[in-house]
Amino acid sequence: MKKRTISDLLKEKGTSVLSINENKDVGEAVAVMNVEKVGSLLVKDDSDKYSGIITERDLLIHLSTCTKDLCTYKVKEIMSRDLICASPEDTLDKASNVMTTNDIRHLPVVSKKEIVGVISMKDIVNFVRSGLEEETKYLKDYISDEYPR
Repeated sequence: MKKRTISDLLKEKGTSVLSINENKDVGEAVAVMNVEKVGSLLVKDDSDKYSGIITERDLLIHLSTCTKDLCTYKVKEIMSRDLICASPEDTLDKASNVMTTNDIRHLPVVSKKEIVGVISMKDIVNFVRSGLEEETKYLKDYISDEYPR
């Protein structure tokens, strides 16, 4: 069986990339994340270049230590600056290992120096699970002699 790649997952999930300017208030980032039902946003600087990522974990870490209303902080004050990225050709095994090793749940996907998507650990789990359900159905049909020959 062919190893599934990030490219396979993106074909099903889509390649939408949500971002926010680093000078926006954290409250605005939270609002976008809630409306879009996502756990992260890529962050861009004023020259429209990616400068980091803001995640639910970033929000929780800073919420426990902030001295003012978290919503009044700027995104750049709490975002994660070092983007760890993957390639569309990477296998899902490799992507999940990168996420686990680096203790992250969101992984931007880069092709030809451009971000072409973002995947999450949840995306990988759901994609693999759907493939296993399909494979299980075919195996059950084969065993019960309902598989076309």
